[in-house]
Amino acid sequence: MRTTFTSILALCALCITSSTSAQSTWGVVYNQLQNNCVSCHGGPSPSGNLDMSGTNSAVYAALVNQVPNNAAAAAKGNKLVDPGYPERSFLLRKCANSDWDPWFEYTLAPEEGTNMPQYPGVAFTDAEIEMVRQWIIYGARETETVVDPQLIT
Repeated sequence: MRTTFTSILALCALCITSSTSAQSTWGVVYNQLQNNCVSCHGGPSPSGNLDMSGTNSAVYAALVNQVPNNAAAAAKGNKLVDPGYPERSFLLRKCANSDWDPWFEYTLAPEEGTNMPQYPGVAFTDAEIEMVRQWIIYGARETETVVDPQLIT
C-alpha cells in the first residue's frame, strides 16, 4: 500500500512539473513569428509599421487587441489578434492562404494586401497556422498553455 501511494505521489509530481515547465501556447506562436516574420517586421523601419522583433511581452502587446494599420482590415472591424475570433484576426488572415481551410474564408480583399510571408521558401506550415488559429480561439492568452502542439501535429 505504501509503495503504491509513493508511486502515485511521484507520478503527480511529474505531471505538475511537466505542465509548469511546458511552454505557453503564446510562447510557441511567438517563436513561429520570430522564425517567419522578423526579417520584414523588425529593425528600424518594420513593414506595415509592425515590429515583431521585440521581447515576448512586447510583441504580444503589439498584436493582441490592436487595430491593424491596413485601412481595409480596420474598416471591417479586424484586430491584429482578436481573442476568440480568428475570422476577425488580421494576423491569421495574412498568414493563412485561401486554400488552407475550405470551411472558412481567409481570402484577403485586394486592398488588404497579400498573404505573408512573401519570400520563397519561407511560409507558415499548416500546423503553424492551426497553432495560431487555436491560440486565438482559446482567447489568445499570454501565459497559459491552451493548445497541445503534439495534437496539432
